[in-house]
Amino acid sequence: MPYLIAIGTAFTLLVLFLLLTAVETARGKRIFVGARKRLDRKVGQAAFIVEHVDLGAFVRDTLRAGVERILHDIAHGSLIVVRFIERALTRFVRTLRGRREEATTAARPRRSFREAVRHVRSTVRLRRLSIREKEESESL
Repeated sequence: MPYLIAIGTAFTLLVLFLLLTAVETARGKRIFVGARKRLDRKVGQAAFIVEHVDLGAFVRDTLRAGVERILHDIAHGSLIVVRFIERALTRFVRTLRGRREEATTAARPRRSFREAVRHVRSTVRLRRLSIREKEESESL
């Protein structure tokens, strides 16, 4: 059946072409001049391409570029998914650490301001003493 359709279409186009040329010779004028010039130009370009271009290499290069693009898009998409999972896990771990810190902070009593100042003074005094001892040992 497809063969009959193809043969019928080709035969119909042949008859229409012969009818068109007969009408043009009878009138002495061409019909659809602008459209036919554009069509002739396009057919000439297509014929030039078919004659001079290596279609096998063109198809191979086009397929290679398409596959590379698809692989790039897949890699990009997977990277976005991995980053999304990483951010979700980071937020989850941060909340868990926050809960644990809250539990340890609640268990240990808070220092008063006076105790904190006393701690800083003693630490500074100890550091001064250790610096003096180093200087004395170096001068010997």
